[in-house]
Amino acid sequence: MSPPAMAARARVLVVDDEPLMSVALKRALRGRYDIVAVSGAAQALDLLASDRFDIILTDWFMPNMSGGELYQAIKTRFPQLVRRVIFMTGGAKVDEGLRCLSKPFDMAQMERLFAEATSMMPVG
Repeated sequence: MSPPAMAARARVLVVDDEPLMSVALKRALRGRYDIVAVSGAAQALDLLASDRFDIILTDWFMPNMSGGELYQAIKTRFPQLVRRVIFMTGGAKVDEGLRCLSKPFDMAQMERLFAEATSMMPVG
């Protein structure tokens, strides 16, 4: 009898124009999630077109394309990923009904939101 297969770690795409935030998130989530970080929404959309992510964690305020604009682009181009988006904000009002983490982060809240986002994934 072969050993049970290990569950794959969820892949998280972090989209934030502040490099220190990406570094901090990579450290905080190391070992539990596979983290890929990009500094802007355009890079994120390129990756989403060619790679698989279980969670998309994006800043709300970014230059060139905001988190809200990224969300709208995801709705149009990758509607199956909309429920996987979680916003990060330092106090901005995010549309009601969207998942949002306030900075500084509460890690327990982050884990709950990650669990919600990944529980929506189809099996198989």
